[in-house]
Amino acid sequence: MKRAASILAVVVATVLIGCQDNSITDPTSNMPSNDNPLSRSVPENIILPIRTIPLNAILHEPGSVYNSFVEITGSVAYQATLHPLDPIPPSPQYALRLNLTANAEVRPYHPSVPPMLPVWHVSGTSDDWVPIPESGAAFLTKRCQIEGRSDGMLLNLRFRITLTSVELNSMWLELPRVSRGANLD
Repeated sequence: MKRAASILAVVVATVLIGCQDNSITDPTSNMPSNDNPLSRSVPENIILPIRTIPLNAILHEPGSVYNSFVEITGSVAYQATLHPLDPIPPSPQYALRLNLTANAEVRPYHPSVPPMLPVWHVSGTSDDWVPIPESGAAFLTKRCQIEGRSDGMLLNLRFRITLTSVELNSMWLELPRVSRGANLD
């Protein structure tokens, strides 16, 4: 009986002590009531400075019977604005509003002949909304019409976009696809 009474006393003491000190099971009880961790102020929009990416390349001209190349010289200027969609950990989410302005010259490339006057031009602007995934990088492909060509050739620019940078990943020329269906006259 003495043994049962001492076990009961230990259990009651343990319960009373455990109920009084709840800092282990409830860590928010030690925080002041006016400090809510979810109400932290997060910057709304962060505007990154205007930067330029050079466009200097010699590319194979598609659709040409001969092994011909074109030279591209110019740049793409961009301004990015970072928008926090849900910046609170454990998985913050952001998006970039990206304004691109392309300006380049395209001319036939002949290594033995000095550069001639530009033959064709690439120019244009775009405004894109790019969500940045958890992996940290997104890709955006822009297609620019080469002005002055009769075949409708396009310059494709593929950008790698992160929270801190925009890089030109690849560049290539493409002829538009012409669908050749059956003649139903």
